[in-house]
Amino acid sequence: MRYLWSLLFALAVITAGVAFASNGSLPALAQDQTQTPTPAAAPVAVMTMPASVHEGTCAQPVAEPAYDLGDVKPYLNNDGQPLGQGDQVGTLTTPPLLTTTETAVEANLDDLLTPERPYVVVVHQDEQNFQTLIACGDIGGFERDGQLVIGLRPLSNSGYAGIATLVRADDTISSNIVLMSDVGALSGQAAATPAAEPTPTLVPTAPPTPSPSPSPSPTTVATTVVTAVVPANATTTVVATTPTPTPAS
Repeated sequence: MRYLWSLLFALAVITAGVAFASNGSLPALAQDQTQTPTPAAAPVAVMTMPASVHEGTCAQPVAEPAYDLGDVKPYLNNDGQPLGQGDQVGTLTTPPLLTTTETAVEANLDDLLTPERPYVVVVHQDEQNFQTLIACGDIGGFERDGQLVIGLRPLSNSGYAGIATLVRADDTISSNIVLMSDVGALSGQAAATPAAEPTPTLVPTAPPTPSPSPSPSPTTVATTVVTAVVPANATTTVVATTPTPTPAS
């Protein structure tokens, strides 16, 4: 008997559901649940800062780069967009770091370590302001297992500082640069106003010195002897002309 009542109750629920569906309420409910798709976010322009090796010092680097080390930029996701706050792990209390991808250049590290001919690693503001240098480091220091790590200090009161790692491999150098955008944040306090520092002066590349042309050999003019015919009772006179050197052309 209890089973029969349960069966009748189930039939009643099904009948009510069919009646509810037949009056057009369900299509309206489905229409209300339809969501408008969210438009895709527009791509964000990625800030890039060219890095390169220059002959010279941080105070006076040669204007023309000797080697290109790639672009310093934020960490990117698989779509080439900067990572956001949702991508962070752990606790981040400093500005996000900027870095380059590993770049290989055809050069011998020993050629960049000659004291008589120094080289520097330079980071430029951007392609449009290539002459403005924001960080620089002299190539030198302690090498260990073929790896040389140099410090990059701020230039032009930029606040950018970091390190550049150069790794030797036969006649190539692999490089990687890491920058922090606000070195004052390392202390956990607001950065103080940086003291004014001299702006580095780019030195034009010196043209090759031409070889001196050999001086032409002077032309010697032979002495001409003129004998005058005079009477027998007179003295013979010899007139000699003075040699005149021909001017060099």
